[in-house]
Amino acid sequence: MSGAVLALAAFCRRGPPAARVEGVEVTWEPPAGDVRPFTVER
Repeated sequence: MSGAVLALAAFCRRGPPAARVEGVEVTWEPPAGDVRPFTVER
């Protein structure tokens, strides 16, 4: 798994500072359908 994907999953488990996260379930699956490259710009 990509380090960025793992970091996103970790953030979802914590949530933002004022959040109360009760649970997150992560299921790793192979890509399905039309998977084209994409970029995220900040």
